[in-house]
Amino acid sequence: MLELQILNDNTLVIKGNIKTVSDAINISNKIKEISARMSDESRILNIKIIDSMSLPSYTIGTLTKIIKVDGIELYTIVGNEYLFDTLRNLNLLSIFNVRLASTE
Repeated sequence: MLELQILNDNTLVIKGNIKTVSDAINISNKIKEISARMSDESRILNIKIIDSMSLPSYTIGTLTKIIKVDGIELYTIVGNEYLFDTLRNLNLLSIFNVRLASTE
C-alpha cells in the first residue's frame, strides 16, 4: 500500500511500492499541491522515495515538467538501489538530483 506524506511544506515522502497508474496520479497530485503553495523565492521540492523499486513514466514526466516548465529545483533521495540504478541508466540522476539514502 502506497503512503504519501507532506513534510515541511516542500518535502514529499513516498512509502511503499509505486505500482499502479492511480499511485502515479496521486503522487502527481501531491506534487502539484506542494508546488502551488510555493513562493517565488523558495522553489525547492524534496522527494524521498523510501521503498519503491520503480518510478512510472507518468511520474517521471511530472517531475521533468516541474523542473523544466515550473522552474522548481528538485532533490530526490531513493532508498532502493535498483531504483537508483534505473534512474542512472535513464540519465536522470543529475536532472532529479538523486542520492541513494544511506543505510546507516
